[in-house]
Amino acid sequence: MAIYADHAATTPCLPEVANAVAEACIECYGNPSSNHYKLGRDARFLIEETRQSLANLVGIERVNEIVFTSGATESCNMAILGVAQRRMHTRTRIIAMETEHPAILQPLSHISSAGFDVQVVNCQSNGQMDLDHLSHLCNQETALVCAMLVNNETGVIQDLHGISSIAHQSGALVICDATQALGKISIRNIPHNADFLAFSAHKCYGPKGVGALWIRRHLNISPLFYGGGQEQERRSGTENVPGIAGWNAALAHINENEFEYSKKIGGLQIRLESAIKNGLPDVIFNGQKSLRAPGFTSLTLPGLPRGWLTQLNGICASSGSSCSSGQNKPSRVLQAYGHNKKDASNSLRISLGINNNEAEIDEIAKCVIDGATRLQERDFT
Repeated sequence: MAIYADHAATTPCLPEVANAVAEACIECYGNPSSNHYKLGRDARFLIEETRQSLANLVGIERVNEIVFTSGATESCNMAILGVAQRRMHTRTRIIAMETEHPAILQPLSHISSAGFDVQVVNCQSNGQMDLDHLSHLCNQETALVCAMLVNNETGVIQDLHGISSIAHQSGALVICDATQALGKISIRNIPHNADFLAFSAHKCYGPKGVGALWIRRHLNISPLFYGGGQEQERRSGTENVPGIAGWNAALAHINENEFEYSKKIGGLQIRLESAIKNGLPDVIFNGQKSLRAPGFTSLTLPGLPRGWLTQLNGICASSGSSCSSGQNKPSRVLQAYGHNKKDASNSLRISLGINNNEAEIDEIAKCVIDGATRLQERDFT
């Protein structure tokens, strides 16, 4: 059986999550907008209970600031396009690093073609945003600064407090893609440093097709969808009740076990990187000079012939982000860290989860070392 080590791409649903989804499909199939009968009220209760669970876990004081979406991609688009529409005549500059997720970069490309001034802030070799450059770019024309909290390829944690201090001083808003942070690091103070937070359930052991956007109180952004006026008229369309119920079960599990899991996964990561370093002394762990979320190991062996990922038989891992369908391009993130195109396209991302164990870690390390050795020997023959 394959060893799953691609949790940054998606996490397997917990058994209690699957049970909650099935139960909601069978027992709570009413429309949550139909509050004049019990089936509808039961569905509405599940939605509001999950909204409260997410608020409690993240440290959000007002639960009605949370809008359920189909996932973080929709949430990021909603925030960016909503701000752009509201501020298109007053503030037209938006700032982001090249290491952001495509859910940020693609809508920025879209609004750039409509006349917005999209600026790329420098990324340092350790994966951190260059705050001096950010200060230089932020001005009275800046509408929004984008800052992913935990990078989806390397696990590097950004200094969100420093970023938001600079952005807010110029009157700009901050959107934080917190997708990879939820369930991996404590984020209870994050709402103090951002104006929008984006989440996806399937990155923290919940079902796919569910996410949320937190919008700070009094921020009035334009919706992406128009129709029935659900989610306080910010996201029309009947809510995904079974998916939301499943996410509630995942959030409850995370809330109970967050510290224990973080400690376990962090220990497995140290074991993995130590073993790989012993076998491949020249390996580079991308972002290792910064604080990283537990479970993310992005590694590069400079000059290694192409095909490292194909050597990992029986290991589910990736060469970088797995969120761009059908693309086989050098990692933008690793190029921003200073790697050339060849090495950026021949790197590995191993992302661990709560079900991995030490025996699997040892097998992953062995496969990584053996694969690199085979490629090196092939290159000399």
